[in-house]
Amino acid sequence: MSSAPVAIANDGSEVIAATLPDPKYERPPECSVEDYYETDRTIASVIHLNSKRVALQFPDDLLGDATAVVNVLRRNAPEGVQFFTLADTTYGSCCVDEIAAEHANCDLVIHYGRSCQSPVTRIPAILVFGKQLVDLEDCAAQFNSAFQDNQDRAIIVLADVIYYHFFSALKGVLGNRYPNLIFSATYSNELHPGSTKPTAGPTYTLPPGSSPTDSAVFYIGGESLALSNVILTHSLFSQIVSYDPETKQSRVESSTINRILMKRFLNIQHAKNSKVIGIVVGTLGVGSYLSIIEHLKSLIKKSGRKPYVLAVGKPNPAKLANFLEIDVFVLVACPENSLLDTKEFLKPIVTPFELTLALGGKDSEWTPGVGDYVTEFGTLMSRLEALVVDSKPGDTDSEQQNPTMEADSKVERASSWQDQESDDEPEFSLVTGKLITTKRYQDNDGKSVPTEVGESGLVALRNGEQALSKFSAMSAAAEFLNTKRTYRGLEPSIGESAPAEIEEGRSGVARGYRDEKDLR
Repeated sequence: MSSAPVAIANDGSEVIAATLPDPKYERPPECSVEDYYETDRTIASVIHLNSKRVALQFPDDLLGDATAVVNVLRRNAPEGVQFFTLADTTYGSCCVDEIAAEHANCDLVIHYGRSCQSPVTRIPAILVFGKQLVDLEDCAAQFNSAFQDNQDRAIIVLADVIYYHFFSALKGVLGNRYPNLIFSATYSNELHPGSTKPTAGPTYTLPPGSSPTDSAVFYIGGESLALSNVILTHSLFSQIVSYDPETKQSRVESSTINRILMKRFLNIQHAKNSKVIGIVVGTLGVGSYLSIIEHLKSLIKKSGRKPYVLAVGKPNPAKLANFLEIDVFVLVACPENSLLDTKEFLKPIVTPFELTLALGGKDSEWTPGVGDYVTEFGTLMSRLEALVVDSKPGDTDSEQQNPTMEADSKVERASSWQDQESDDEPEFSLVTGKLITTKRYQDNDGKSVPTEVGESGLVALRNGEQALSKFSAMSAAAEFLNTKRTYRGLEPSIGESAPAEIEEGRSGVARGYRDEKDLR
């Protein structure tokens, strides 16, 4: 019995008729456009900063209101002010997209929706978080149920930025039942280049005599990277309770903490076993990201591993799967976007803090409940500077003025490298359960280590005269190309293949050539 041919193409009607899921954080119908998007404050900021070209950055959930917001702003803005809508962000939607704003020569960015509040470097930004609705009575009841047994301990109330407007109402309902109830300080809603004022994340102060180990955290917000960031950075606290206003459910995050920590510790072990590490640029707007990248490169080289810097836009499994020679990726991004779920990725992705734990040696350790998990760039910079010791010759005036000291320094560095090589013994891997050795690609001075490279470690290149040139494959990518990659491109085979007869090819388009039968 013959079967009908399988159609490999269609007319696109399925895509057009498909129903998209409802946005999770769209504007509630009860809120007007003017109130939810704070158009009065926006116009006041435009006038105060004397801005003429304003970029309006919307996340996907709020993009449907873009036309209405632009119309309101145009009616109330001074004459000559132009507005530009930014939709698809360069990296995460929580970060201010300065790159896209610069394409339109904008001098101000209005950022709508959830925000990580990372510092900007070139263009000032006004943050409009929005006002998502919360059931006040249900939230207060869930709070009382979680903490009624111990009302005297310090309780820190945190929230996703889209629920921050709800703090004053919740404080009025809870009243004085909890003497040590602390609401985190107001988030910054303005970002300016070069500002030294802390902007990212909530701030609070524990009462005198209280410590995180005997305090608790109540977080208002749904499952998101922001919640994961709160869980990791507040692991010292005795209890973390989250309340999701969308589902009206609360839960103690003890099991979530354990699950997240197990994944992060596994990624750290992968980083310890790695030979080649890729530094993925996940932001071009967060302040100090260039310094973080340079310090990470120095740390990786100091450990004898090979670093590669990759700028691929928004990271996804397909993009990073192209770099098979890389064992582990480290993502340099804002605190929220750096905590990616790597379940679908081919190789693990760690944060800069986790890489310092993997490569920092025995003096760089972190125990949940004992130390803080660091995601903020300022603190990370201090940690990296302490781990990376610059010992290059000729960097100090004392070595240049004293040849004997310079010679002694070189001898000391050479002996240090020899000691490091002698200590390069197989180590037990907690990931594979076997003894492994880590190949060193560079020494402490950042120069290639002299070594005997066989034919399998050579790369053949053709110059303009078709002559072959061979280069030592101290490059991890070149070594991988010669030993592990099966596909190396098309072989030209110039002069080796017999000429083929000229034949008429197909005509038409890929979805239906003229010589094919109609499969519809």
